[in-house]
Amino acid sequence: MHKIRESFEQIVKLSDLDWQVFSSKLKKSVYNKKTAILKVGETENHILFIEKGALRFFIPKFENDITFSFCFENEFISAYDSFITRKPSTYEIKALTDTTLWRLTYQDLQDVYNKTK
Repeated sequence: MHKIRESFEQIVKLSDLDWQVFSSKLKKSVYNKKTAILKVGETENHILFIEKGALRFFIPKFENDITFSFCFENEFISAYDSFITRKPSTYEIKALTDTTLWRLTYQDLQDVYNKTK
């Protein structure tokens, strides 16, 4: 979790209380290589931080998928458009390697925001 705080503090300084509230909501998840993190038609419910591994964003097609992004360790990721609009995703996210993620749900983010106001 140390890397998550470092990433935040490159943008804004967090008080220990803000960090405590935020980090208490984080949940660790481990995925095997080639595991789908999000599938087409699912609504994104998480903001994710990649502790270890690599992810691929792509639009599945019958013959050839269309890959449009890769994400790696120490990056925040999400299907942000689906997360914000609360509408189903039109693309997928898949683990390219064994991957460890820290997850924060949409509801957790709302709770954190309300506690730090």
